[in-house]
Amino acid sequence: MLSVVVVLCLTWAAQAQELGIRLSPSNSVSSAVEGALNIGEAMRLHGDVAFSNDVVGFDVLYDFFYSPFRIGDCANFMWYAGVGGALYVSNDSEFGISMEIGVDYRFDFPLVVGVDYRPTYWVDEYDNVFNIGGFSLMARYVMRKR
Repeated sequence: MLSVVVVLCLTWAAQAQELGIRLSPSNSVSSAVEGALNIGEAMRLHGDVAFSNDVVGFDVLYDFFYSPFRIGDCANFMWYAGVGGALYVSNDSEFGISMEIGVDYRFDFPLVVGVDYRPTYWVDEYDNVFNIGGFSLMARYVMRKR
């Protein structure tokens, strides 16, 4: 199982156009390695792998951002929204449906910083729980431009 996880993570990292870290002080899994893979002019896959004590978490979201979401004339500042799945594996595995809304700022050198809000509806064998989530800070190195 661990080898499958490692292969999937390395495959994601090899394809990613942006790779960095995610800090989520309000979540149970507080830090993650994240990547972004653009799949169109205004769409991307935004995923992360998080490790904490007994939990390994995987999130993959389909984000979209359009010109109307731009802030003023600044092309470096973009709003985005997305939806996707989350899987947290520990003694009790949980699957969730996550939504996200955030903003990225792309510098003129290869760095993107951002903040987003990601609530999740968790489904497990005992009950269904809506977690209001929290804000996360991100910094990603741009390996390939969109």
